[in-house]
Amino acid sequence: MSVGLLLRSAILLSTIIFSGAVCAQWNWSGALRGLGEAMQDVGHQRQQQEMIREQHNLEMQRLEREHALRMQMLNREQQLRQPQQPTDATRAGIDAGTQSYRAGNIDDAARHWQTCAQTGNAQCMSFMGGLYDGGYLPHADQRGQAIRWYTLAARYGHTGAQTRLIDLGAVVPPADLRPRDLALE
Repeated sequence: MSVGLLLRSAILLSTIIFSGAVCAQWNWSGALRGLGEAMQDVGHQRQQQEMIREQHNLEMQRLEREHALRMQMLNREQQLRQPQQPTDATRAGIDAGTQSYRAGNIDDAARHWQTCAQTGNAQCMSFMGGLYDGGYLPHADQRGQAIRWYTLAARYGHTGAQTRLIDLGAVVPPADLRPRDLALE
């Protein structure tokens, strides 16, 4: 029952009372009971509206949390996709390893590139995979070591390593790591 109907009922009741009209069939207790029920209905409607508002607020909070999580995930994905320039120390490791490799000093190249790879440089990880893949470094499981290094480089988004993993028939992982230089941390 609406508030307007409740007011109309109250006005009608007061009109009957003040007009002095006496109606033999009028049931005063029934009229008052009806008025009380109408007031209870209004109270019940208010409770329902409050519950609906509360449910709406909870749903909005849930949607806001989901949106914030989606934004965090998008920001994380954008960070993963942004290439970072190697630091001077990393660049020096890449260059020293490359010079050693060209001079035929494979062990020295592997030492430089492995040190560089451990800082999170995908290029050096790919170089290490290439050394094992090409049979330049002795290991009981050269193919396994090559795949291990290529997989790490591929996880950092190195496309050459991803291509080599396909050539080797290995699973190409998603690029879920961010290039970094651990020496700076």
